Amino acid sequence: MESTVEKISPPPKIRKDDRELFELCSTSTSSTHQDQVNDSLQQMHNANDVLTDLWVPPENYKFPLLDLWKKRGLRFQYKWLKVFPWLSYSEKFDGAFCKHCVVFAFAGGIGSQRLGSLVLTPF
Repeated sequence: MESTVEKISPPPKIRKDDRELFELCSTSTSSTHQDQVNDSLQQMHNANDVLTDLWVPPENYKFPLLDLWKKRGLRFQYKWLKVFPWLSYSEKFDGAFCKHCVVFAFAGGIGSQRLGSLVLTPF
């Protein structure tokens, strides 16, 4: 008996340099059931990439001195990436994100608090 099940090829591998949290964790806009299944598989693949294979700056990376912290001379510290494994730094947004929060936080926090720093905006 011949199978009529359509094989779904794995999503293309995303180059490490191209990864950004928000670009990877997008919502589905597909209309057909098969498109929705493919989108779901792509989102799971992307979520896995966010959690396991994000860009990590080299130890000698010079983090920018942001205007918000310029007066105090503060900048992101590389050691925070080692101390806090949930933390990820985005060069594109010049700040840190909670990679688990970006992947799994679909709505507000406790009491439907608005999502903000470390989830929708960098810290």
